[in-house]
Amino acid sequence: VTTRGGGPAPGPLRRCHILLENKADYHYEVIESTALRFPLPWRNYNCLGAVIVDLALSPVAFRGRTSLSSRSSELQGYERYFAQHLQGRSFRRLDGVHIRYGHSVAGPHGQREYDRRNASLFNATPYAAIIGISCDSLFYSWIKTFLRRGPHYCVLHGTCSESKGCTPTIVRRSCFLTPLHAPNCFFVPQNLPGENRMEAYTRPSSLRLGAPEGRRTRPCVLCPMKPERTYLLASALTKLQHEHSLRVHVLHVSASRAHNIFEAANVSHLLHTTSEPDFLRYQQLLAQCDVALPLITPQDDPKYFSLAHGGKASGHMAEVIGHQLPSVMHADLKQIYAKELREIALAAPAVSYTNDSSTFEVALRELLTGLAC
Repeated sequence: VTTRGGGPAPGPLRRCHILLENKADYHYEVIESTALRFPLPWRNYNCLGAVIVDLALSPVAFRGRTSLSSRSSELQGYERYFAQHLQGRSFRRLDGVHIRYGHSVAGPHGQREYDRRNASLFNATPYAAIIGISCDSLFYSWIKTFLRRGPHYCVLHGTCSESKGCTPTIVRRSCFLTPLHAPNCFFVPQNLPGENRMEAYTRPSSLRLGAPEGRRTRPCVLCPMKPERTYLLASALTKLQHEHSLRVHVLHVSASRAHNIFEAANVSHLLHTTSEPDFLRYQQLLAQCDVALPLITPQDDPKYFSLAHGGKASGHMAEVIGHQLPSVMHADLKQIYAKELREIALAAPAVSYTNDSSTFEVALRELLTGLAC
């Protein structure tokens, strides 16, 4: 990301506040990276001291529909995480600007909800910038209105399509979350809770994956267990189980779909499934994986590989990079994130496979053997 910085503009210095507004009950993993990486025209703000970052969160799941209870627990978990680990704490952005997390308010009306509950504090201190975390989870007509309201910006999770109402103005005021959209502004949302955060905290031992397992290696599946992915993994494990001590963790709500296929391959005893809605606990589980398996391919998930098919950001790759996890992934995915993977290669090697399914077993064996050395 090219930051928009420079020296201060003429005029008095002031205390600056920015608001991160999330109109959907998901994408919480993007919030910290947006606060630390989204480029803003700081030169125009004349900020004095640390910039205060406030959050306006919403229990709305998607385009006006209220969240299911399992989704709303994700919001509640993030609110607990924010209060315990972010609120009142200071961080240094990549462009050198210091930020401090202020307050968080959850309500269906986003910024209006925030302003109503904090009128006495914030009416006297207008926001220097408001960044929509989940702009393209809503209609582009809403985005246009959002950007017309003032110093507003957007985080876009996929291709900004003109056929759906996207405009060059929206692109100029936005950042994407995948290198697919370069040279437009983009960043990978890799600032996650865990050992590799800019400011770490201690993970309680009680949250470690499952029971103590000695020297068993923990590969973790990060994506939905579609049949083709499950067959690919089960086939490789039939041989690798005799070469390595493994316990495969599926960190997804679709984990139950994998059992029959694993049983048919006689590897169901290697499978451990977890469906954890709490934001912090899920990130802690991720951070303890030995190997990450983002089993997405151009054939099954073209939206992650091509602008024409959606240009979507892969949250799984943000998890691999943010937690610095050794990984096995499709060669095309490794190419898209080549720069980011090179930066963590010493701590987290990435081995790739191709459309030939036999190469997956070879790649996984190579990584497991390397980790055992």
